[in-house]
Amino acid sequence: MKTLFGLFGTGGLGREVMPWAPAALQNHYSELADGNFDSVFLENSPATNIVNGCSSLSVSDFVTHSAARKLFHVCIGEGTARLDIAERLFSQGHEPAHLIHPTVELRHNISLGKGAYIGEWSTLTTDIEAGDYMQCSSMVLIAPGCRIGAGVTLSPRVCCGPFTHIEDRVEIGTSAMILGGTKDNPLTIGRDAVIGMGAVITKPVPAGAVVVGNPGKIIRVKEPAST
Repeated sequence: MKTLFGLFGTGGLGREVMPWAPAALQNHYSELADGNFDSVFLENSPATNIVNGCSSLSVSDFVTHSAARKLFHVCIGEGTARLDIAERLFSQGHEPAHLIHPTVELRHNISLGKGAYIGEWSTLTTDIEAGDYMQCSSMVLIAPGCRIGAGVTLSPRVCCGPFTHIEDRVEIGTSAMILGGTKDNPLTIGRDAVIGMGAVITKPVPAGAVVVGNPGKIIRVKEPAST
């Protein structure tokens, strides 16, 4: 049975990921170990048929492609858009694929939702739950007892301390540090919050807040999405 894998997004991250995506798929999905699949970029309206030596298809052509099985991954940084695109493809009967770099360490009792992305040299320790379409970039550390919502974006070198609860669509900038909480009193970052690059979070963050600095300071609060 021929499989087609589509990677949505030809921006910097997508072009960075595509060279190792086939090996990651073969590592994670034993049925693909024989290499009997093709990989393509996906765009709404491709400007060219080839991107960095790889074929590029429109989403509509992917949807109508004759492949017996179609896997996809949405590789864009903005969580709301990532969720919208992924759920549209999923609702049409296509299968969201995990992309987990071979250098990633998943230690114990890790639960991943649909379509997780975990980049190079990241470590998820133990007793961690992640929602659908989490994007976890390179060199991220997630300590025990963390809960991560749907559409969350963790930039490179983020450190999540123990018992951090990150709600849906939160965006956390490069090298931010969340000191965490306790099992009985986890530190919560509310949905749609944005944590700036290098910020140090020592206390709960309300929904929609934009936080920068060390220690983290709320500079504004945006209206969070309704769901």
